[in-house]
Amino acid sequence: MIFMKRVMEGEREMGKKVEGEYYGEVEEIEGGDFVVVEVSVYLNTDPDDEDGVKELNEYWGY
Repeated sequence: MIFMKRVMEGEREMGKKVEGEYYGEVEEIEGGDFVVVEVSVYLNTDPDDEDGVKELNEYWGY
């Protein structure tokens, strides 16, 4: 019985770690998405801004 209790506690702790990593990755993706959308909108009004184009290409992976 004690063994099962320890196994269950370990699974909960592992779940918290995975959950934390998951949400960290989701925040990173959302941040990149925000940059791409905002820079794209900006470049619609100022398409000759080389710094904006470079930043957008950086996030797109070019």
